[in-house]
Amino acid sequence: MTISGDIAAILGPLQGRFAVYARSLDSDEVAEVDADETLPTESAAKVFVLLHYARLVASGECDPTARIVVPDDFRFNGTGVVRYLSPGLSLSRDDLAWLMTIVSDNVATALLLLEIGGPEA
Repeated sequence: MTISGDIAAILGPLQGRFAVYARSLDSDEVAEVDADETLPTESAAKVFVLLHYARLVASGECDPTARIVVPDDFRFNGTGVVRYLSPGLSLSRDDLAWLMTIVSDNVATALLLLEIGGPEA
């Protein structure tokens, strides 16, 4: 069995639609299951934000303890809890990363993304 076959076997009994594409940067090995299927990414982009943030922290370019005040007008619809918390809230960059990851907080994600250079980064 191939890795693509293994992935398909895992996904097979699950409800929902899945598409997977992965390529090893070392060996160029590819695993894919319905990789041509177009699906909404939902919160998958948060993984890329977290990876970039982790690299910046590991390299010393970003202080994870730096505190960010949530602007009062920076509360918008979406998932998470930050938009419901009191005005003047101050969170560390690590707090934002945790909230983005654990509760898929959209406000935390947007603030962390700005802190690490925006979408271009």
